[in-house]
Order: sequence, then structure tokens, then C-alpha cells
Amino acid sequence: MKLLDDFYTIEREEGAGDAREYVISLNKDHFIYRAHFPGAPVTPGACIIQLCKELVERHAGARLALKRVINVKFLAVIDPGRCPVVRVAFS
Repeated sequence: MKLLDDFYTIEREEGAGDAREYVISLNKDHFIYRAHFPGAPVTPGACIIQLCKELVERHAGARLALKRVINVKFLAVIDPGRCPVVRVAFS
């Protein structure tokens, strides 16, 4: 499921070489937030991984496949009501 331009939009893209930074806006009215969790929306971990994959694909200029995830630890909750704009950086 592609999330770009529905779940989130890219506000700004910067970088040189392998480093890239994106500023994205989350769509707090997206149906995913109505289900996860109603009244107290939280960005699901699977959506965070998918949007990162989409941004890496954009930078690489190619479709990529996530083959395996060993261990993922999210250090903070992304609440689209409190934090509608997020910075994502790769190097």
C-alpha cells in the first residue's frame, strides 16, 4: 500500500550524495488514525517503516523490497495531532 500523497505528503526534500532529509506532513484525518487509536491517534510502526521505505525508494530512484526486519525499536510515539510535521533523515 502506497502511503505517499494520502497518509503523508512531502513538504521539503534536501540533501547531497547519500544523505537526504525529508520534512513530511501527516494526514491526521486518514482512516488509519481512526482505527489506531480512536480519540488518541498513534502512527502505527508498520506505517513508519513503509513511509521510510517509500522515501528511500524515492532517493534511490528504484522500487525496493523490504526482505527482513530483525529488530525495530520505536523510541517515541508519533501523534499526528500533536506532531503533524515530521523530519526524516537518511545517511
